[in-house]
Amino acid sequence: MAYVYQKVEETHKGCGKLALMEILCDAGNRSMLVVGSSGTGKSAIMKWLRDIISRDKIILDAVTVAGLRYLQKELTGRTCSVLIDDISKGGTEYSQVMTVCSMGELVYSGFVRKYTGTLQLEIEGFRGSVIMNAQPLILKRILRASEFETDIRDKVIRFYHIRRPISVKLAPPSDNLKYGYDYTDVNVGSDILMSDLWEYGQKIFRYEFSKARAEEHYEALIRASALVNGRTNVEEADLWLVNELTKCFVLETEIFSKEDLEGERRLDVNILPLLSVLSTFKSYPIENLLTDFQVKRSRLYDILSDNSNYVTKVKNSGREVIVPTSAGKELLKAMGEWN
Repeated sequence: MAYVYQKVEETHKGCGKLALMEILCDAGNRSMLVVGSSGTGKSAIMKWLRDIISRDKIILDAVTVAGLRYLQKELTGRTCSVLIDDISKGGTEYSQVMTVCSMGELVYSGFVRKYTGTLQLEIEGFRGSVIMNAQPLILKRILRASEFETDIRDKVIRFYHIRRPISVKLAPPSDNLKYGYDYTDVNVGSDILMSDLWEYGQKIFRYEFSKARAEEHYEALIRASALVNGRTNVEEADLWLVNELTKCFVLETEIFSKEDLEGERRLDVNILPLLSVLSTFKSYPIENLLTDFQVKRSRLYDILSDNSNYVTKVKNSGREVIVPTSAGKELLKAMGEWN
């Protein structure tokens, strides 16, 4: 896995963690939502993953529960990987939310049964993964949907990819990595279950999932790590890797807000692009932000003011730049994105 990380970083510096996480979620038969701003390399890494996946794969733009009826034969009793490069192509907000909801349910349960006056759908025996790319605005829409708490939160891994590739590459990285999918025979020893790394991993996963689901997803990913590395026993190196890759989960307690214990979650979509440029460049000129995101200066100042807990503007060599506040640095450090 270290070799894969290095090869990806050679051509797409800043995307190595994303590449490894997609491998583990595919090998571990998980559903994964990659959240990142435009231009952070999500599509390039998905194309790379598409080329190295050794089993059948299905490429989609979006799909609702009703739309799954057209894929019943392809998904029933099948083992495959489903790749969705940009959920925003799904059209309506409803379609975007239901793509995440329906695919998360299918991957987690292995079946979907819906019988209504207009729909007869039955998919059984599915075993596979789904990787979906989305920009922060799509995440905002998903969070305010009632389906997030009931059908998405515990079933779909949210991975926050905020690092931008420093040098832009139009082609995806290349590699000939091959791996299997039968991780159930990988053993997790009692020494692993009692290790500090295991306890730390459970803490990280609790930022996104309930207690039972946190352990379930975590164990699947560490088993997948051992499998990809050609081992039949989980080692502490697998725990360390998964822990490092998932530090971004801490974001959910920081950038989501809600008024009620079981109420709607809200997201200020501006914080993710700001964290993205700061994690990559440490400081970033105001003029570049205006060009990158095509906003008025007055509006940009309002956005910075709204996120003043994490970001502030200062003068550097006569230019206005943004830098992280102490709280912003601590958050980036907790995510493993500040060196």
